[in-house]
Amino acid sequence: MRTKAALAILIILCSFSGLLAESVDVNHFLLMPTASGTSGYIDNPAAYVLASKQFTLALHMDTYVFKFNYGFLNIMEAGTVINFGHLSDIVNGSKDAGFWDSFRVFFDAVSESTAFDFKWRAIGEEDYPVSVAFGVKKFPLSMFESGPWNSFAVYGVASRKINDMSFSAGMKKTVGHDYMGFIADASKVVSDTVLLIGEYDENQFNAGVKMSLNYNVNVEFYVRDILNVYKAGEIGEFLRSYFIFGISYLQ
Repeated sequence: MRTKAALAILIILCSFSGLLAESVDVNHFLLMPTASGTSGYIDNPAAYVLASKQFTLALHMDTYVFKFNYGFLNIMEAGTVINFGHLSDIVNGSKDAGFWDSFRVFFDAVSESTAFDFKWRAIGEEDYPVSVAFGVKKFPLSMFESGPWNSFAVYGVASRKINDMSFSAGMKKTVGHDYMGFIADASKVVSDTVLLIGEYDENQFNAGVKMSLNYNVNVEFYVRDILNVYKAGEIGEFLRSYFIFGISYLQ
């Protein structure tokens, strides 16, 4: 009951704050980090990159994943993803180890819990009908250790902005999969400060909302795998397995 009440209060407060925020362009929303790291929609990337020396920070509370992205030369973006939830689980499991064993466990935990993103925008809508970008997502710091990075992937994506809407489609090859997966997104700005998103990510549908509190700060509410949400038997299971809350900052 407390979780339900806290979530309801948070949504009401964020909604009220959104009413006071300035109107935001759809591309501005899509420069914020996704739940998986690189800039874009929910999990899927968009074919847009941060401007040179621009950066973003984000924290998504599915497993407490931190993201940092930085723009280069107006055509490239690089970033890091740190899974603090996984890091904490490993460190807490070694409390009874000796000093050097604890140090080794901590070093391995950081290695297993850290990954990198890179995106290059090949063409832009300023000169072509669509923007096109290629990138790598969640390249693990430790390629050969076990860790939560089974979503390491390479991708190509094309995006197009039409008024207050944006559409994207692309292909993604995830390590361990023997096929190329199709990804697609559609989004629309409503009430000037809210972005509604529908997403298809290889084999599941996601939906969500990005809400601008001001030019620099967004809050996000996402639901992954919406066709299977009914399998969550209680609110706690829904929050653990399907729901993601995040907050993002753009400088």
